[in-house]
Amino acid sequence: MKVSEGDKPLISIIIPCRNEEKFIGKCLDSLINQTYPKNKMEVFVVDGMSEDKTREIVKEYAEKYSFVKLLDNSKKFVPFALNKGIKASRGDITVRCDAHAEYSENYISKLVFWLQKDKKIGNAGGVWINRSVGKNSKNSKNSKNSKNSKNRGIAYTLSHSFCIGPNKYRRGVERPCFVDTVPFGAWRKEIFEEIGLFNEKFLRAQDLEFNMRTKKAGYKILLDPEIKIYYYPRDSFSKLFKMMFQYGYWKNFVNKELKIISSFRQLAPPLFVFYLISLLFLSFISRLFIIPLLIYLFLVLFFSLLISIRKKDILIFPFCALTFVTTHIGYGLGYIKGFWDIWIMKKKDFGKEQAEITR
Repeated sequence: MKVSEGDKPLISIIIPCRNEEKFIGKCLDSLINQTYPKNKMEVFVVDGMSEDKTREIVKEYAEKYSFVKLLDNSKKFVPFALNKGIKASRGDITVRCDAHAEYSENYISKLVFWLQKDKKIGNAGGVWINRSVGKNSKNSKNSKNSKNSKNRGIAYTLSHSFCIGPNKYRRGVERPCFVDTVPFGAWRKEIFEEIGLFNEKFLRAQDLEFNMRTKKAGYKILLDPEIKIYYYPRDSFSKLFKMMFQYGYWKNFVNKELKIISSFRQLAPPLFVFYLISLLFLSFISRLFIIPLLIYLFLVLFFSLLISIRKKDILIFPFCALTFVTTHIGYGLGYIKGFWDIWIMKKKDFGKEQAEITR
Protein backbone atom coordinates (compact mmCIF):
# COMPACT_ATOMS: atom_id res chain seq x y z
CA MET A 1 0.00 0.00 0.00
CA LYS A 2 1.44 3.32 -1.06
CA VAL A 3 1.78 5.90 1.69
CA SER A 4 0.28 9.28 0.80
CA GLU A 5 2.46 12.35 1.00
CA GLY A 6 0.46 13.67 3.94
CA ASP A 7 1.14 10.52 5.97
CA LYS A 8 4.90 10.59 5.52
CA PRO A 9 6.92 11.55 8.59
CA LEU A 10 8.74 14.85 8.95
CA ILE A 11 12.48 14.38 8.44
CA SER A 12 15.12 16.49 10.16
CA ILE A 13 18.47 16.55 8.33
CA ILE A 14 21.46 17.75 10.34
CA ILE A 15 24.70 18.78 8.61
CA PRO A 16 27.68 19.58 10.88
CA CYS A 17 29.84 21.97 8.91
CA ARG A 18 32.97 24.11 9.06
CA ASN A 19 34.91 25.73 6.20
CA GLU A 20 33.14 23.75 3.47
CA GLU A 21 32.71 26.38 0.76
CA LYS A 22 33.89 23.91 -1.91
CA PHE A 23 31.33 21.24 -1.02
CA ILE A 24 28.32 22.61 0.89
CA GLY A 25 26.53 23.70 -2.29
CA LYS A 26 26.82 20.24 -3.86
CA CYS A 27 25.66 18.66 -0.63
CA LEU A 28 22.57 20.87 -0.35
CA ASP A 29 21.73 20.44 -4.04
CA SER A 30 21.71 16.65 -3.63
CA LEU A 31 19.34 16.96 -0.64
CA ILE A 32 17.06 19.42 -2.43
CA ASN A 33 16.84 16.94 -5.33
CA GLN A 34 15.62 14.10 -3.11
CA THR A 35 12.51 12.18 -4.15
CA TYR A 36 11.14 12.73 -0.63
CA PRO A 37 8.57 15.59 -0.46
CA LYS A 38 10.16 18.94 0.43
CA ASN A 39 7.28 19.93 2.72
CA LYS A 40 8.24 16.94 4.88
CA MET A 41 11.90 17.95 5.27
CA GLU A 42 13.83 20.43 7.39
CA VAL A 43 17.57 20.88 6.87
CA PHE A 44 19.82 22.31 9.59
CA VAL A 45 23.33 23.31 8.57
CA VAL A 46 25.06 23.64 11.95
CA ASP A 47 28.13 25.70 11.20
CA GLY A 48 31.24 25.77 13.41
CA MET A 49 31.85 29.46 12.76
CA SER A 50 33.39 29.01 9.31
CA GLU A 51 36.07 31.43 8.20
CA ASP A 52 35.50 30.99 4.46
CA LYS A 53 32.34 31.60 2.37
CA THR A 54 30.40 28.64 3.78
CA ARG A 55 27.98 30.76 5.80
CA GLU A 56 27.23 33.08 2.89
CA ILE A 57 26.48 30.11 0.64
CA VAL A 58 24.15 28.52 3.21
CA LYS A 59 22.32 31.82 3.73
CA GLU A 60 21.69 32.04 -0.03
CA TYR A 61 20.11 28.57 0.05
CA ALA A 62 18.07 29.48 3.15
CA GLU A 63 16.66 32.53 1.36
CA LYS A 64 15.64 30.38 -1.61
CA TYR A 65 14.41 27.31 0.30
CA SER A 66 12.41 27.87 3.48
CA PHE A 67 13.24 24.39 4.85
CA VAL A 68 17.00 25.14 4.93
CA LYS A 69 18.21 26.79 8.14
CA LEU A 70 21.62 27.92 9.41
CA LEU A 71 22.52 27.34 13.07
CA ASP A 72 25.68 28.49 14.85
CA ASN A 73 27.98 26.02 16.59
CA SER A 74 30.28 28.20 18.69
CA LYS A 75 32.04 25.10 20.08
CA LYS A 76 32.97 24.13 16.49
CA PHE A 77 33.24 20.34 16.92
CA VAL A 78 30.86 17.79 15.41
CA PRO A 79 29.13 16.31 18.52
CA PHE A 80 28.05 19.79 19.67
CA ALA A 81 26.64 20.45 16.19
CA LEU A 82 24.74 17.17 16.14
CA ASN A 83 23.20 17.71 19.57
CA LYS A 84 22.25 21.30 18.78
CA GLY A 85 20.57 20.16 15.58
CA ILE A 86 18.72 17.33 17.33
CA LYS A 87 17.40 19.72 20.00
CA ALA A 88 16.23 22.20 17.34
CA SER A 89 14.58 19.56 15.14
CA ARG A 90 10.88 18.74 14.95
CA GLY A 91 11.10 15.61 12.81
CA ASP A 92 10.07 12.07 13.63
CA ILE A 93 13.27 10.84 12.00
CA THR A 94 16.71 12.45 12.24
CA VAL A 95 19.22 12.06 9.40
CA ARG A 96 22.85 13.05 9.76
CA CYS A 97 24.60 14.18 6.59
CA ASP A 98 28.16 15.30 5.98
CA ALA A 99 28.91 18.49 4.08
CA HIS A 100 31.78 16.74 2.29
CA ALA A 101 29.42 14.45 0.37
CA GLU A 102 26.49 14.18 -2.04
CA TYR A 103 23.56 11.77 -1.71
CA SER A 104 21.56 9.59 -4.09
CA GLU A 105 18.05 10.82 -4.92
CA ASN A 106 16.47 7.96 -2.97
CA TYR A 107 18.64 8.54 0.11
CA ILE A 108 15.97 9.92 2.45
CA SER A 109 13.14 7.76 1.11
CA LYS A 110 15.06 4.50 1.62
CA LEU A 111 16.21 5.47 5.11
CA VAL A 112 12.62 6.24 6.09
CA PHE A 113 11.45 2.95 4.56
CA TRP A 114 13.77 0.84 6.73
CA LEU A 115 13.22 2.77 9.96
CA GLN A 116 9.45 2.44 9.56
CA LYS A 117 9.57 -1.21 8.48
CA ASP A 118 11.37 -2.64 11.51
CA LYS A 119 11.37 -1.01 14.95
CA LYS A 120 14.42 -3.07 15.92
CA ILE A 121 16.48 -1.17 13.36
CA GLY A 122 18.04 1.61 15.43
CA ASN A 123 20.17 3.07 12.65
CA ALA A 124 20.17 2.80 8.86
CA GLY A 125 22.70 3.91 6.28
CA GLY A 126 24.18 3.37 2.85
CA VAL A 127 27.36 2.55 1.00
CA TRP A 128 30.23 5.02 0.84
CA ILE A 129 31.51 5.73 -2.69
CA ASN A 130 34.66 7.84 -2.95
CA ARG A 131 34.88 10.56 -5.58
CA SER A 132 38.10 12.37 -6.30
CA VAL A 133 38.16 16.04 -5.37
CA GLY A 134 37.63 18.19 -8.44
CA LYS A 135 35.38 15.66 -10.13
CA ASN A 136 32.16 17.08 -11.52
CA SER A 137 29.34 14.94 -10.16
CA LYS A 138 27.43 15.46 -13.41
CA ASN A 139 30.28 14.16 -15.50
CA SER A 140 31.18 10.48 -15.49
CA LYS A 141 34.83 11.02 -16.47
CA ASN A 142 37.69 12.86 -14.87
CA SER A 143 40.36 14.32 -17.09
CA LYS A 144 43.38 12.00 -17.06
CA ASN A 145 46.09 14.46 -16.13
CA SER A 146 48.82 14.44 -13.52
CA LYS A 147 47.09 17.10 -11.41
CA ASN A 148 44.08 14.86 -10.81
CA SER A 149 45.97 11.57 -10.66
CA LYS A 150 46.74 12.05 -6.97
CA ASN A 151 43.09 12.72 -6.11
CA ARG A 152 41.91 9.71 -8.09
CA GLY A 153 44.57 7.50 -6.50
CA ILE A 154 43.52 8.52 -2.99
CA ALA A 155 39.82 8.06 -3.73
CA TYR A 156 40.18 4.61 -5.32
CA THR A 157 42.60 3.27 -2.71
CA LEU A 158 40.45 4.30 0.25
CA SER A 159 37.85 1.79 -0.93
CA HIS A 160 40.30 -1.15 -1.01
CA SER A 161 40.18 -3.77 1.75
CA PHE A 162 43.98 -3.75 2.18
CA CYS A 163 43.68 -0.06 3.02
CA ILE A 164 40.57 0.12 5.21
CA GLY A 165 39.94 -3.53 6.14
CA PRO A 166 36.79 -5.61 5.53
CA ASN A 167 34.52 -2.60 6.02
CA LYS A 168 31.22 -3.41 4.33
CA TYR A 169 29.92 0.11 3.84
CA ARG A 170 33.16 1.11 2.08
CA ARG A 171 33.60 -2.07 0.03
CA GLY A 172 29.91 -2.42 -0.80
CA VAL A 173 27.42 -5.27 -0.41
CA GLU A 174 25.00 -6.95 -2.80
CA ARG A 175 21.91 -6.83 -0.58
CA PRO A 176 20.73 -5.16 2.65
CA CYS A 177 22.41 -6.59 5.73
CA PHE A 178 23.07 -5.88 9.40
CA VAL A 179 26.48 -4.42 10.28
CA ASP A 180 28.42 -2.88 13.18
CA THR A 181 28.34 0.67 11.85
CA VAL A 182 27.25 2.81 8.90
CA PRO A 183 28.42 6.25 7.80
CA PHE A 184 26.48 9.22 9.20
CA GLY A 185 23.18 7.39 9.87
CA ALA A 186 19.47 7.95 10.48
CA TRP A 187 17.43 7.37 13.62
CA ARG A 188 13.88 7.59 14.92
CA LYS A 189 13.73 10.50 17.35
CA GLU A 190 12.76 8.32 20.31
CA ILE A 191 16.14 6.57 20.28
CA PHE A 192 17.74 9.76 21.62
CA GLU A 193 15.27 9.73 24.50
CA GLU A 194 16.21 6.11 25.24
CA ILE A 195 20.01 6.08 24.96
CA GLY A 196 20.82 9.80 25.07
CA LEU A 197 22.40 12.25 22.64
CA PHE A 198 25.90 12.12 21.16
CA ASN A 199 28.67 12.02 23.74
CA GLU A 200 30.30 15.46 23.56
CA LYS A 201 33.54 14.12 25.02
CA PHE A 202 34.11 12.40 21.67
CA LEU A 203 35.33 15.27 19.51
CA ARG A 204 36.13 12.52 17.01
CA ALA A 205 34.65 8.99 16.63
CA GLN A 206 31.33 10.11 18.10
CA ASP A 207 29.45 8.11 15.44
CA LEU A 208 31.29 4.90 16.35
CA GLU A 209 30.59 5.40 20.04
CA PHE A 210 26.90 6.12 19.37
CA ASN A 211 26.53 3.05 17.14
CA MET A 212 28.09 0.85 19.81
CA ARG A 213 25.63 2.27 22.35
CA THR A 214 22.80 1.63 19.89
CA LYS A 215 23.73 -2.04 19.54
CA LYS A 216 24.24 -2.37 23.29
CA ALA A 217 20.63 -1.22 23.73
CA GLY A 218 19.48 -4.14 21.57
CA TYR A 219 18.98 -2.37 18.24
CA LYS A 220 20.26 -3.44 14.82
CA ILE A 221 22.18 -1.33 12.31
CA LEU A 222 21.19 -1.79 8.67
CA LEU A 223 23.26 -1.19 5.54
CA ASP A 224 21.40 -0.91 2.21
CA PRO A 225 23.48 -0.82 -1.02
CA GLU A 226 20.72 1.10 -2.82
CA ILE A 227 21.41 4.03 -0.48
CA LYS A 228 24.50 5.80 -1.80
CA ILE A 229 26.83 8.42 -0.36
CA TYR A 230 29.27 10.05 -2.77
CA TYR A 231 32.10 11.22 -0.55
CA TYR A 232 35.04 13.49 -1.40
CA PRO A 233 38.09 12.26 0.55
CA ARG A 234 41.08 14.40 1.53
CA ASP A 235 42.93 15.81 -1.44
CA SER A 236 46.44 15.77 0.05
CA PHE A 237 48.55 13.21 1.86
CA SER A 238 49.15 15.56 4.79
CA LYS A 239 45.39 15.88 5.35
CA LEU A 240 44.94 12.14 4.91
CA PHE A 241 47.69 11.43 7.46
CA LYS A 242 46.13 13.80 10.02
CA MET A 243 42.70 12.26 9.51
CA MET A 244 43.98 8.69 9.97
CA PHE A 245 46.07 9.77 12.98
CA GLN A 246 42.91 11.10 14.63
CA TYR A 247 40.95 7.93 13.81
CA GLY A 248 43.62 5.81 15.49
CA TYR A 249 43.98 8.17 18.43
CA TRP A 250 40.27 8.36 19.27
CA LYS A 251 39.72 4.63 18.86
CA ASN A 252 41.40 4.25 22.26
CA PHE A 253 38.91 6.60 23.88
CA VAL A 254 35.99 4.62 22.44
CA ASN A 255 37.48 1.38 23.75
CA LYS A 256 38.05 2.81 27.22
CA GLU A 257 34.70 4.56 27.51
CA LEU A 258 32.70 1.48 26.46
CA LYS A 259 35.14 -1.05 27.98
CA ILE A 260 35.31 -3.07 24.76
CA ILE A 261 37.52 -3.39 21.68
CA SER A 262 35.24 -2.87 18.69
CA SER A 263 37.43 -5.10 16.46
CA PHE A 264 40.86 -6.71 16.77
CA ARG A 265 41.85 -5.66 13.23
CA GLN A 266 42.30 -2.14 14.61
CA LEU A 267 45.48 -3.45 16.27
CA ALA A 268 47.21 -4.32 12.97
CA PRO A 269 48.44 -0.79 12.06
CA PRO A 270 49.94 0.02 15.51
CA LEU A 271 51.62 -3.40 15.64
CA PHE A 272 53.05 -2.75 12.18
CA VAL A 273 54.41 0.64 13.30
CA PHE A 274 55.94 -1.02 16.37
CA TYR A 275 57.57 -3.53 14.04
CA LEU A 276 59.03 -0.74 11.89
CA ILE A 277 60.48 1.00 14.94
CA SER A 278 61.88 -2.28 16.26
CA LEU A 279 63.37 -3.07 12.86
CA LEU A 280 65.99 -0.39 13.43
CA PHE A 281 67.45 -2.65 16.11
CA LEU A 282 66.36 -6.11 14.93
CA SER A 283 68.06 -5.71 11.55
CA PHE A 284 71.43 -5.71 13.35
CA ILE A 285 70.59 -9.09 14.86
CA SER A 286 69.41 -10.82 11.69
CA ARG A 287 68.45 -9.75 8.19
CA LEU A 288 65.53 -12.17 8.37
CA PHE A 289 63.58 -9.58 10.36
CA ILE A 290 63.31 -7.47 7.21
CA ILE A 291 61.22 -10.13 5.42
CA PRO A 292 57.84 -8.89 6.79
CA LEU A 293 58.65 -5.40 5.52
CA LEU A 294 59.49 -6.75 2.07
CA ILE A 295 56.22 -8.70 2.02
CA TYR A 296 54.33 -5.55 3.01
CA LEU A 297 55.97 -3.47 0.29
CA PHE A 298 55.25 -6.19 -2.27
CA LEU A 299 51.56 -6.17 -1.29
CA VAL A 300 51.42 -2.37 -1.46
CA LEU A 301 52.86 -2.38 -4.97
CA PHE A 302 50.78 -5.37 -6.08
CA PHE A 303 47.46 -3.90 -4.93
CA SER A 304 48.39 -0.46 -6.30
CA LEU A 305 49.08 -2.00 -9.69
CA LEU A 306 45.84 -3.98 -9.48
CA ILE A 307 43.83 -0.82 -8.80
CA SER A 308 45.56 0.97 -11.68
CA ILE A 309 44.78 -1.88 -14.09
CA ARG A 310 41.15 -2.15 -12.99
CA LYS A 311 40.65 1.58 -13.37
CA LYS A 312 42.68 1.63 -16.63
CA ASP A 313 44.65 4.52 -15.19
CA ILE A 314 48.36 3.79 -14.76
CA LEU A 315 49.06 7.40 -13.70
CA ILE A 316 47.50 6.73 -10.29
CA PHE A 317 49.89 3.85 -9.44
CA PRO A 318 52.40 5.78 -7.24
CA PHE A 319 49.60 7.68 -5.50
CA CYS A 320 47.77 4.45 -4.67
CA ALA A 321 50.96 3.09 -3.09
CA LEU A 322 51.48 6.26 -1.08
CA THR A 323 47.85 6.20 0.08
CA PHE A 324 48.27 2.68 1.48
CA VAL A 325 51.40 3.65 3.41
CA THR A 326 50.01 7.00 4.63
CA THR A 327 46.82 5.36 5.88
CA HIS A 328 48.55 2.53 7.74
CA ILE A 329 51.31 4.64 9.29
CA GLY A 330 49.00 7.52 10.19
CA TYR A 331 46.46 5.28 11.90
CA GLY A 332 49.17 3.23 13.62
CA LEU A 333 50.99 6.26 15.05
CA GLY A 334 47.70 7.81 16.15
CA TYR A 335 46.67 4.63 17.93
CA ILE A 336 50.03 4.42 19.74
CA LYS A 337 49.84 8.09 20.79
CA GLY A 338 46.26 7.60 21.98
CA PHE A 339 47.20 4.47 23.90
CA TRP A 340 50.02 6.37 25.62
CA ASP A 341 47.89 9.41 26.48
CA ILE A 342 44.70 7.63 27.51
CA TRP A 343 45.81 4.33 29.00
CA ILE A 344 49.36 4.96 30.27
CA MET A 345 49.41 8.65 31.18
CA LYS A 346 45.65 8.65 31.95
CA LYS A 347 45.22 12.14 30.56
CA LYS A 348 41.84 13.75 31.12
CA ASP A 349 42.05 16.87 28.98
CA PHE A 350 43.54 15.60 25.75
CA GLY A 351 40.71 16.18 23.31
CA LYS A 352 41.09 19.49 21.51
CA GLU A 353 44.82 19.21 20.90
CA GLN A 354 44.21 15.94 19.02
CA ALA A 355 41.04 16.86 17.13
CA GLU A 356 41.44 19.23 14.24
CA ILE A 357 38.43 21.28 13.27
CA THR A 358 39.43 22.16 9.73
CA ARG A 359 39.61 20.07 6.58
